[in-house]
Amino acid sequence: MRSALRAGLAALLSLMAGSAGIAADATPPPPGSAAPPPAAAAPRSSQPPASPDAPAGASALKLEPGKAVDIACESKSVVVATNAANATSGAMTLRLELTAGASDGAGTWRPVAVDQSHAGSLAAMQGKVCEQGCPLVQQAGGADIQLWAPAPKAITALQADELLMLAVLKTATLDFKASTFRGQQVEALESGSCRMLEAETPATGSPK
Repeated sequence: MRSALRAGLAALLSLMAGSAGIAADATPPPPGSAAPPPAAAAPRSSQPPASPDAPAGASALKLEPGKAVDIACESKSVVVATNAANATSGAMTLRLELTAGASDGAGTWRPVAVDQSHAGSLAAMQGKVCEQGCPLVQQAGGADIQLWAPAPKAITALQADELLMLAVLKTATLDFKASTFRGQQVEALESGSCRMLEAETPATGSPK
């Protein structure tokens, strides 16, 4: 009880000392002189504050219905299903597109290219399944884009050998994290960062 009272008293004294210091720094005007005009308030910026997570110079990803966007990614993955963890890293290219006319943020994604050595990447592991496109969902507000393979499904509903992949891409930073499940067990984990490719730049190669 005494320790709590002492702590409260110390906090009160500290607050009082701070207030006294501020008052001591203020110099009153000489007698008979006019009071100084109040300081003008700083103009408010019309621009919203920058996201603390967005790196300098980064462009936010904004998907438009019916317009495909290619992103080039560098990532690291680890397949944890085997007795010894297998880690791979490398580059891949993904194509994202919102369905024209869809109002629920639905679309498709598919792998376009991937390094042959990056076998643990989502582009390599889902290359066959998503060759013609897998479901994409842009969340309300556009902060996140979910990439599913083969389709959205609850983990608890998976059969013993059924695979499910979910990747979440942050549109502000283009960072992503992906998890692949076999049944209700983790099969692989992956994380990385991406950048948007210019529209006229063709993507080369194909997933193996």
